Amino acid sequence: MLSGKPDNFPAPFSEQMICLPLNDDALARKLATAQAYDEIAAEVNSAIEAFGIEAFRIECFSRIHVRGKNDCQMPGTPFYEQYGEKKVASGLFQQVLRYREHVYPLAETLWTYIKRLS
Repeated sequence: MLSGKPDNFPAPFSEQMICLPLNDDALARKLATAQAYDEIAAEVNSAIEAFGIEAFRIECFSRIHVRGKNDCQMPGTPFYEQYGEKKVASGLFQQVLRYREHVYPLAETLWTYIKRLS
């Protein structure tokens, strides 16, 4: 699902991210784990070939601001669903990960749990 160089983020995103460089052992584990997934191994190897190993040395996290469970709803079709549909059509994936079916119920459950704690 990589759609560009993995260590290149647009300014609005990069300004709000916490980025951590990986040491050699962590990078090796990250790449080995990604390559161990048969469904994406070829894509991972293509990305490494295209961008080089060093492009994967950084892990970035961005803060999200959720005020309520309705913040978890997304307009339109997420990119990962569109990508998944192509992979299912090509026979590489068996099922598309869907926001409404898979992600939103998890987000809603987590939100309910958080509300019970507060």
